[in-house]
Amino acid sequence: MNNKSEANTAAFKEQEENKTKTLREDSTQVNTDNSPSNETADLLNNLKEAKKDILLAQAENENLRKRMQRQIEESHKFAVTIFAKDVVGTLDDLYRAIDNIKSTQNTDESFQALRKGVELTRSNFEKSLEKHGIKRLDPKNEKFDYKFHEALSQVVTEDHQEDTIISVVQAGYSIKDKMLKHAQVIVAVSKK
Repeated sequence: MNNKSEANTAAFKEQEENKTKTLREDSTQVNTDNSPSNETADLLNNLKEAKKDILLAQAENENLRKRMQRQIEESHKFAVTIFAKDVVGTLDDLYRAIDNIKSTQNTDESFQALRKGVELTRSNFEKSLEKHGIKRLDPKNEKFDYKFHEALSQVVTEDHQEDTIISVVQAGYSIKDKMLKHAQVIVAVSKK
């Protein structure tokens, strides 16, 4: 039995050596077919491309985020524009009412109290609009600028410099840094 056991052990060792030898041959054959340097270079190139794609995607996302943030800020900034265009007409009406009351020579106390009440209402209303970035533009004696003014007519005069606003027909309004309503004006021109 001893001989048989030794024969089995020898046969087992021989089988193991054959398996090891076969695995070595297979790995050598694999290594010669696909050289490790080419495979590694391909993997590195793929990794570089993936990193490049990721950075590009991150940059695009950041640009999109910034653009959306600007649009949100812009919409918040001018959300009241349509409402403001309607409201400034009321302020113009209050100015006209005050001008009409001042032109009346009525000295009655109740009439003067009415005038003061309208002036106070106009003042408070104008302050409320200014809190929200709405400003009234009354450009009399300023230089005409088409960005802020709309010329209704021109008057030939020597009393004013050319392109000076000599009369404001209707005041203009701005909201933040945008024009809400251009001032309607009469502009001086010199004789030619």
